[in-house]
Order: sequence, then C-alpha cells, then structure tokens
Amino acid sequence: MTSFNLDFKNTIKHRSSRADAEEPRQQILHLLEKYDTVKIDLEGTLLTPSIADGVIGAIAQELGKDTFKAKVKLINLNESQRSLLKHVIARRLLQHKRNHH
Repeated sequence: MTSFNLDFKNTIKHRSSRADAEEPRQQILHLLEKYDTVKIDLEGTLLTPSIADGVIGAIAQELGKDTFKAKVKLINLNESQRSLLKHVIARRLLQHKRNHH
C-alpha cells in the first residue's frame, strides 16, 4: 500500500480564501490517483474556514464518505482544526448524499 505524506502548511502557503483552494485541491486529488492514501499533516497550519471547506471539504464531497475515510488521513490536528474540519466535512458529505440519491 502506497502512502504520501503532505505538509499542508507548505501546500496552502499563504492562501486563505475559497478562490485560493482550487490549486491545492487539485494537487491532492492528483496525489490520490497515484497513491492508496494521502496523509494530510496539519501541524502548524493556520486553517481558515474557506481553505478547510474549499480543499478538504470539497475533496470529501467529491470522493464520498467511504472513499474519503479510506484514502485521506488527517494528522496532527489541534482541537480548533478538528472541530472546523468535522463541520465542513459533515456539511459537504450531506451535500454529496443529496446529490447522489
């Protein structure tokens, strides 16, 4: 099983808006085509709601819950990152479910 560790802080650099999310999102989706899993390391990342939703939430919505849980591992989260990501992922997965039923 192949895995890729992604330093999210360096991936998003100084991006903070939803418009800035497209490039990192595409980068992660590309990695998911090449590797079985991608570990997204959030240590030291200033995570804005727009980036959390536009990158991680959008990937969750695109992949669906089971594939997202199997292929994407979020590591080194602090409590505020965890609660933010829980919220955006749950909201996006609800949209995914609505669109596919």
